[in-house]
Amino acid sequence: MRTAVDRFGGLHRLVTAAGLLRRRDVAGMTDEQLNDMLSISFLATFATCAPRRASCRPILHRWHTGRERGAHYAAAKGAVLAFTKSLAEELAPRSE
Repeated sequence: MRTAVDRFGGLHRLVTAAGLLRRRDVAGMTDEQLNDMLSISFLATFATCAPRRASCRPILHRWHTGRERGAHYAAAKGAVLAFTKSLAEELAPRSE
C-alpha cells in the first residue's frame, strides 16, 4: 500500500476479491479444508482491510455503509447467509 501511495499519490480503490474455489461437498469437507478456504477467502481480505493492520482506512471511510465496530459480526452473519443458500442448493432433491 505504501508503494501505491508513493507511486500514485494514494489509494483510490480497493478490490476485496481474494479467493480460491475448491469445490467440496459439505458432508465430506474436513476442518482443515474449511480453515484453508476461510484463510484464503476471508482472513486474507480482513488482514488487508483491517484499519489497524493496513493503510486503507483513508479509502474505506469514504464508502462507509456498515455499522461501526461491527465488521466482524457482519462478516460472520454474511458467511452464514451465503453458506445456508449454498447448502440448500447442494442438498436439494434432484430429479433424474
